[in-house]
Amino acid sequence: SFSRPLEDIIPEPIDLSALSRDVLDVLDGRAQQAGVSLSLEGKAAAVQGDPRRLKEALINLVMNAIEATPSGGTVALKIRDAAESAMLEVRDSGRGIKPEELERLGTSFYTTRPDGTGLGVVLAQGVITQHGGSLAYVSTVGKGTTATITLPFSPTKPVAEVAKSELPSALVEARA
Repeated sequence: SFSRPLEDIIPEPIDLSALSRDVLDVLDGRAQQAGVSLSLEGKAAAVQGDPRRLKEALINLVMNAIEATPSGGTVALKIRDAAESAMLEVRDSGRGIKPEELERLGTSFYTTRPDGTGLGVVLAQGVITQHGGSLAYVSTVGKGTTATITLPFSPTKPVAEVAKSELPSALVEARA
């Protein structure tokens, strides 16, 4: 994913509800194996973007949520319209993230999992940034984490023209 050039992004209208349902269908087996229930609620107006890339980013975020959630827990996706954008929340009832770890989230190769690479969040941030959006986290230790994706309905500049300076440094370095 890091090696694909920005020009490969082919924007089209995206139904975030359908995209989210696809992601949950792909990860359903993994969630069942972990004893985690998945849910989806809400909808929003279509956004412009590359569905393949956004699906890849959302899969990374939902997989992280499943892995952080103990058996019997939940991962819920909630979609809604906001001012000029759509918002998609990935909320888990997992272990939460300590404030000092939350500050480092999205740093290349930083992970709290022994088998993690620390690149899933970086990839998701890069894709969301390429689409003119943002990714933010709120977490409470022992209660869970919410990753909030905000995507503009119409990016202010074409998706393929996002400047390197707007991307996470790991993506810029990987593309150089």
